[in-house]
Amino acid sequence: MAGITAAGVGSGLDLETIIKTTLLAEKEPKEQQLNKREIQYATELSGVGTFKSALDNFNSALAELAKEETFTARTVSFKNGLEEDKQAFEIFASSTVQSGEFAIEVQALAQGSKLESAALGSATDPVGSGNLTFAAGGNSFSIAVDAADTLEDIREKINAAGDNFGVSANIINSDAGAVLTFNSDVTGDGNSLTVTADDDSLASIATSAPTAAAGLTETQAAGNARALINGQLVTDSDNKLSDKIQGTVITLKETTAGAETVTIGVDQSEAKEKLKGFVDAYNELKSQLDGLSDPENGLLAADGSIRIVEQQLQRMFTGEISGTNTNVKSLYDLGITFDREGKMEISSIALGTNPSGTERFESALSDNFSEVQSLFVGDTGLGKQVNDYVELFTGKKGSLVERETTLNESMEDITIEREKLEVRLDELEASLRSQYAALDRVMAQYQVAGSYIANILPVTKSSKD
Repeated sequence: MAGITAAGVGSGLDLETIIKTTLLAEKEPKEQQLNKREIQYATELSGVGTFKSALDNFNSALAELAKEETFTARTVSFKNGLEEDKQAFEIFASSTVQSGEFAIEVQALAQGSKLESAALGSATDPVGSGNLTFAAGGNSFSIAVDAADTLEDIREKINAAGDNFGVSANIINSDAGAVLTFNSDVTGDGNSLTVTADDDSLASIATSAPTAAAGLTETQAAGNARALINGQLVTDSDNKLSDKIQGTVITLKETTAGAETVTIGVDQSEAKEKLKGFVDAYNELKSQLDGLSDPENGLLAADGSIRIVEQQLQRMFTGEISGTNTNVKSLYDLGITFDREGKMEISSIALGTNPSGTERFESALSDNFSEVQSLFVGDTGLGKQVNDYVELFTGKKGSLVERETTLNESMEDITIEREKLEVRLDELEASLRSQYAALDRVMAQYQVAGSYIANILPVTKSSKD
């Protein structure tokens, strides 16, 4: 602050205390008011954030339950009792597969072809020159062989070819000499590998040449996978048998000595887990909302919207869900009820002749699984109904989101008001210091004049003198 910072020096008056007292009297009431509003807004903002987060977390748990795949998972079990990684085949069953038992026998795996040359001397000997073209199942690639290339060089060129579709070349150093072999990954009947040379000098490592006799022998022809499913023959060029049982992919790993019995069923474990998670999520939501609305310590003690949400959700969860269900129309039919404190439960206690909640829960899942699904999934299910309701509060234009925005703006307003107060106080201090500086100068002048007058006046002697 420019100007005098130690007011009263000239006059001897305690002007600094007067200035500080005046500023404090101006500042304290306004600052207390701002502090009170800030605490109020911050408390409400924290409560609204907790309220919004609690609704979103519950809605997310229900959304997981309301996914169609929660109710469409399938189980695959083998009667032979072997561990999964020791089975001769694997089965992926989609949600479209109905429960059933199948006898599957793997008679042959799909295989690629194998070729082998005669003994050609040393692996370091050159063979000839020209081009070799490899083809199988509509795929092809070529390599150029130079006159100086050895069997090893040719092998490396084949294996390193960028457009190689799955041909691997190897050398067997037999007692009779080096033998060049080819394995093709292309499986299926009619997809045997061919190696065509455009020069007779390469005929010894080809299946055909312009005029010379071919030197490669087929040691294994490409072939289809073959299996019997319930006695019916199925074949495929690949070891993944898609839709041979509608909605499944059977991946063959090895042949079997006979038929293996496989059972495909509905997997209820995920639905059970998520149903219990839904109950836990609702109770967590209720606990948080009760805490927020607690009359003594709740952040939103006087907020009526919490009670409205609790009542609306309870109405949804105690009433019947519109749809075509005949046996599972409500959470009660599923075994889910509310205790005296308003918390969800699947009770193991039976009342009179009525089955317990646990009994209704197990019965609904085992006997009416599709109806349990429709209770939560789809446009009329609880998942959609609750989501639409929660969106009124937590969606982009939801009331809690808009409330958060308003409260944050109010907090920003307080920051602006504090800045304005500081500016106003600085201006007031500057004004006071300016006024008291003038007073200080006048008082100092009076004091100087008084001292001067006192010095020039004659000293009055006492009567004793």
